[in-house]
Amino acid sequence: MKRFFAFFLPLLLLLSFSSCSSQNVSRDEFFAFDTYHTVTLYGMREPDAKALFAEIEAQTRELENVFSFYREESELARLNKTREAVLSDPLRSALERAMRIKERTHSLFSPTLGALTSLWGIGREDFLPPDEAAISAALAVSLGDPSFLQGAVALPEGMLLDAGGFAKGYLAERLIEKVRASDCSRAVLSLGGNVAVYSADGSYEFKIGVTDPLSPQRTAGYLRTRSGYLSVSGHYERFSEYAGKRYSHILDPRTGLPADSDVLSAAVWSEDGLLADALSTAFVVMGREKALAFYASSEQDFGAVLFHEDGTFTLTDNLKGSFVETP
Repeated sequence: MKRFFAFFLPLLLLLSFSSCSSQNVSRDEFFAFDTYHTVTLYGMREPDAKALFAEIEAQTRELENVFSFYREESELARLNKTREAVLSDPLRSALERAMRIKERTHSLFSPTLGALTSLWGIGREDFLPPDEAAISAALAVSLGDPSFLQGAVALPEGMLLDAGGFAKGYLAERLIEKVRASDCSRAVLSLGGNVAVYSADGSYEFKIGVTDPLSPQRTAGYLRTRSGYLSVSGHYERFSEYAGKRYSHILDPRTGLPADSDVLSAAVWSEDGLLADALSTAFVVMGREKALAFYASSEQDFGAVLFHEDGTFTLTDNLKGSFVETP
């Protein structure tokens, strides 16, 4: 039976990784998916590392042109415009996985909220909170499911897909595949709120720092793991302010409003990168009680650290001993 442990500690939630001493350390950074990506490779000769960096960046650009909600030329944006299309393997497979998570979370995670995302426009300079009628209309067209036809996907009238809650998790998986195919001894990929780690022989223990949503310059603790993906979502990541009120980019599919639960941010670890990405968003919407119930009833392999406004955090039992608080 799964159990839960609550700890009292201020926390931090910006992802960071511990620096590991090793010979032949190579690091590269580039901007994509509206965030900075940092890739650190160990044990590679410089020419081989440069070649792998080029492959990683090229793969990232390619998938950005698949999943971007805002790029008019992306595959996702074209589907949103044409309403029906034969999809590439990456978009179709990732979307099918995201829809299964939508079903298991009873739509508290959903890739079909693009109309709400567009309506709210969190992060725009001209941000203005939408009125109730507009929210209701956008929510109404966001609640259904796309149809998976023979070789194609069709969207209900008005529905827009938004891959923001799962695309970087999928990207992390694809990039780790490239690392595995190389002679890299270990690697750390930091993709905004997503971190992926890899060790060729599985023996190296990484420490992934997790930041405090109440004080983002402070590391609350470190997750110790030999492999996998860590995704963090929280209200502090992206927001807009209007008339002295802060509006989070994480939207609640039940209300059409920014999420307002007792979980300020969530860090989810899994060997499934897309799952970690999606659940970190879902748990902020669910709140502590529903997130822990989901964990207790799930057969999937993941763990979570849930951060609360009072400076406490809740840790699932499978991360006890793996998540270590900062002294």
